[in-house]
Amino acid sequence: MTPPSPHAVVSLVTVVLPVLNSAETLPQQLEALSRQTYRGPWEMVIVDNGSSDGSDVIARAWSDRLPALRVVHALQRRGCSHARNVGARLARGEFIVTCDADDVVAPEWLEAMVEAGRSCDIVGGRLEQESLNSPRTRSWRPSFPSDDLPVALNFLPYAVGANVGVRRDVFQALGGWNEDLSVCGDDVEFSWRAQLADYRVCFASGAVIRYRFRDRPLDAARQFFNYGRVEPHLYLLYRERGLARSSTRKAIRDWAWIVLRVGDLFRSADRRGAWLRRFAYRRGRLMGSMRERVLFL
Repeated sequence: MTPPSPHAVVSLVTVVLPVLNSAETLPQQLEALSRQTYRGPWEMVIVDNGSSDGSDVIARAWSDRLPALRVVHALQRRGCSHARNVGARLARGEFIVTCDADDVVAPEWLEAMVEAGRSCDIVGGRLEQESLNSPRTRSWRPSFPSDDLPVALNFLPYAVGANVGVRRDVFQALGGWNEDLSVCGDDVEFSWRAQLADYRVCFASGAVIRYRFRDRPLDAARQFFNYGRVEPHLYLLYRERGLARSSTRKAIRDWAWIVLRVGDLFRSADRRGAWLRRFAYRRGRLMGSMRERVLFL
């Protein structure tokens, strides 16, 4: 594949925002989107994935503050990948940018994404993790890098789905996000598929989103369980393209740590959250390996 020429003209940008029961956080994100410094033409497509809390009503109330706002529904199946695909297929812009309803974009976010998209096929922005998260919440989980794209499973970098831009022709050529990965992992798989098709995935340090972690230990644990459960499936998809099998020795060391530190459940909230996150992730890996009938612990 030939990457787009530098400084390719983008006459219209589409921002796609998937929504599912986001009434509590959605107004803050919409307010931030309404204050973008980007001066080129852009449109807003909000994709409701079956909310029952009036999120779609809240979204429509912003029609006078967001350009060419459309609120559409994606009810065929649940999942961010499906909602993103519905929004991207309805996009009129040559460059499609997605964000999430529980985060907050910086004022220069869209401007930086579009600038990076002039010379890249897919753009991943920076996730700022301090503003919306307490020190305790941040202590439960590893952080994303601030100076480059994260790398998944020691294989290839990826653009996090909460902060990604893609040229529309590239989206169409790739067939969109993998809807079989409805809970998580679709952003990793999309970026890997793009790179293995010779598309260029870049990091835009100025495209900042204030990223929100799960702020309750059980919610964070549930998220990491899903991360672990999807990884054996990613291994099946990409082992023949160079993705190495996970280290069984490291998995055994982690399980030993989990057993030896079980008392952390009854100590501080920091220790309890960190223990739950590690246990949930390893349990997810185990369940995913059983489901896929592959050893990827």
